[in-house]
Amino acid sequence: MALRVDRDVRAREIFTAARALIVEHGYAGLTLRSLADELGGSMTLVTHYFDSHASLMNAYLEFELEEFENELRSLEQGEDALQRLRILIEWFLPNDLPSWREERGRVLLLVQVPRDATWLTPYLLQVEERMTAFLWDHLEPLIRVEQLPLAVDVLRLTLNGVALSTVEHPEDWSAEQQIDVVARVIDSFPLEGGARFASAT
Repeated sequence: MALRVDRDVRAREIFTAARALIVEHGYAGLTLRSLADELGGSMTLVTHYFDSHASLMNAYLEFELEEFENELRSLEQGEDALQRLRILIEWFLPNDLPSWREERGRVLLLVQVPRDATWLTPYLLQVEERMTAFLWDHLEPLIRVEQLPLAVDVLRLTLNGVALSTVEHPEDWSAEQQIDVVARVIDSFPLEGGARFASAT
C-alpha cells in the first residue's frame, strides 16, 4: 500500500529544497529537474504539486514571505517597541553565515530571473509592500507621525544598502558594523521619550 503524504508537508519539503538550491546556485540552479534530484525522487514528485516553474515560484515565494512573518512574530512576542525594532533590524541583516547565504540567494534570484517572468513583478511589489509595512509598524510607536514616511524610506534604503554591501564584501561588514550603521541612521530621527536605538544594541 502506497504511503500517503500530507499535501502541506510535501509542499514544505519542496519549498525547503527549492530554498537550498537558490541559496547554493541562485535562480539558475532551480529547475524542476534539479528540485526532483534534490528531493531524491522523480520529476512527478514535483509536477504532481506544481505543474510549471511559474506556479512553483509563485507558491515558493509566498511561502518565504509567510515564514518570515511567522518567525518574526514568534521572536517579538512580549517585547517592548524598541526591542521589537531591534529584532526586526537584526532579522533583515545578513549578520551570520546562514543569513548571508540566504541574502545572497535572494540577490542571485533577482539578478538571474528573466524580466518577462510573470511571477516576478507581483512578488517584488508584495515584498516592497510588506517590508514597508513592517518598518512602519515597528517605527510608529517610536517616532513622531510627521517623521514616519521619511524615516521608513531612509531605513528601507539603509537596510537594502547594508545587505547588498555585505553580500558583495562580507569580509568588510561584521554583524557589529551592520548594526552600528543602522543604529546611527535610526538615532538620526529623534525617538519618543529620548530613547536611543544605539544604546539598546
